[in-house]
Amino acid sequence: MYLAERWGDTLVVVPMGDAAGFSVTAVASEMSVVKSLVESEATKHLVVDLSRGNYFGSIVLGNLISLGTVIRDRGGRIALCGASTDMQDVLRLMKLEQMWEMYPDRTAAMRVISDIPVGQKLWSQRKVFAIIAALVVAMLIFIYAPRPKYGRSQYEELSKMWQEVESRRALAGVDEWQRLRQKTEKRINAIVDQLESRNRQRGPKGVESYVIFAGRDHLVPSMGSESQDLIDYHRRMVQYYLRCCEATMEGRPLPLMPGIGKVALPQMPGKSTGSVAPTTADEPDAPATDP
Repeated sequence: MYLAERWGDTLVVVPMGDAAGFSVTAVASEMSVVKSLVESEATKHLVVDLSRGNYFGSIVLGNLISLGTVIRDRGGRIALCGASTDMQDVLRLMKLEQMWEMYPDRTAAMRVISDIPVGQKLWSQRKVFAIIAALVVAMLIFIYAPRPKYGRSQYEELSKMWQEVESRRALAGVDEWQRLRQKTEKRINAIVDQLESRNRQRGPKGVESYVIFAGRDHLVPSMGSESQDLIDYHRRMVQYYLRCCEATMEGRPLPLMPGIGKVALPQMPGKSTGSVAPTTADEPDAPATDP
């Protein structure tokens, strides 16, 4: 019927309902336990929290008045808190608001009356501290945890594909070369799609962008062109962008763009053919050409 909690030098008593719902023996037994806590030397003040019920009858109020008398005789303070509107009317009729201090809730009462040790105050806020600690740990993990090195792993995969293509370029038959080209193009398209979807907001940067340029814009075209000059150009550009990947990962300056001269490119829709320097529309600005 009663809950009792000690906070520093203050005992908080919480009636869980009116005595009419409990047997006389149970009420008397629990009241004797609470009274022994009130009479303890550790108890200096008393806070009665009435928030668990809308109304409490004469038995409960009589018991609480008895407890309050013990505290008053000792020179302590007594407070009522959390009383419903109906209960406040009863307390005014009994003139208890003149005898005891009245507060809207337990927090307000404890703030004024109780002298709670710092350790106990901190323990009462343990859930808040646990949430804050979890947020701090999550933030530190986000900041300091190593990120997956997508660019490096895809550079390594592209390098292996490049080595396989070069090792079979001169030896593979037509059918074998076509199968290799299809397999390589399919895998490179998957890598490009993955990089672009993962960097949809800002676009691929650094190693990831060089992987795209080397694979999509030069390795795949180097396997399908019939012009030897164009094949040689794409092969040089693959090697150049792979070196750009290595330099970026190692923190070195980017290598100079290789001198590629001019070659005849296939005619594009709306453009005339001619001798032009091969380029890719979305390649990054390259350093100066080798002399």
